[in-house]
Amino acid sequence: MARVKPPPARGGAAAGHRQRQQQQQQQQLSSSMESDSSPHRATSSKSRGAPRGPPGRRPLTASGRPRAHPGVKALKEIRKYRNSTELLIPRSPFFRLVREVAQKFTPPYAGMYR
Repeated sequence: MARVKPPPARGGAAAGHRQRQQQQQQQQLSSSMESDSSPHRATSSKSRGAPRGPPGRRPLTASGRPRAHPGVKALKEIRKYRNSTELLIPRSPFFRLVREVAQKFTPPYAGMYR
């Protein structure tokens, strides 16, 4: 019988992490409200940049889709080329390269006495 992963326990480490993040955000909001006593504030160059999305979400790329994890595309290509019979390096340049490397490792006049 195959081994099966047990379902995750409710309220595990991820839940505690989320609660801490929410508490930090609330503290930041309350502290920023207290320090906002003057009606005109000088804005920093960072805050004048492009509008940011909601926290906790991945930034969208120019095409509007979220970015994939690093290495996902490479793994997809590996699976594709494993299933194909197409040569990745054209035959004749590869044979030339093999012949060149083989000549470097054979002693001089090796084929003369055959």
